[in-house]
Amino acid sequence: LLGRPVLVAFASRHNVMERRLKESCQMCVWYLEQALERTVLTAPSKPGSHATDEVPASEQVLGIFDVRGFSPLSMDLEFTHFLVN
Repeated sequence: LLGRPVLVAFASRHNVMERRLKESCQMCVWYLEQALERTVLTAPSKPGSHATDEVPASEQVLGIFDVRGFSPLSMDLEFTHFLVN
């Protein structure tokens, strides 16, 4: 989308009983680093703005969390804590 990398996470594929926290965190960091390496400096679009408007460029990554099929087994508070911090 406009040169931005997109990361998609499917909650239904995560099972807190089967995951290894350290490996899940490392995988998350790897995907974020890969996305950041692919970022292009883009100006954020604002309603009514024109391409010539002075808007500072920024690195942007789009994250999509698909919560279809989310269940209690998908709930992982330790991993969520890692993502937030």
